[in-house]
Amino acid sequence: GSGHLQAKLISNQWLGDQVHLATKFGKSSLVIVSLDRQPYQYGEMIPFTIPHHALHFFDTDTQDLIF
Repeated sequence: GSGHLQAKLISNQWLGDQVHLATKFGKSSLVIVSLDRQPYQYGEMIPFTIPHHALHFFDTDTQDLIF
């Protein structure tokens, strides 16, 4: 809910103990995870930050974890 980056919301799913906000970020998809419910609606721009220790990169061909 705060930060210098923004992504466009495409899905807001409460999973019981956390919410997954599926977004479009540039040409990529990004899932933002929060432990609290978020009020964002489809199409809304969501401000966020990414702690470097929370990043996960996957190979687009094999779907294998890179980092």
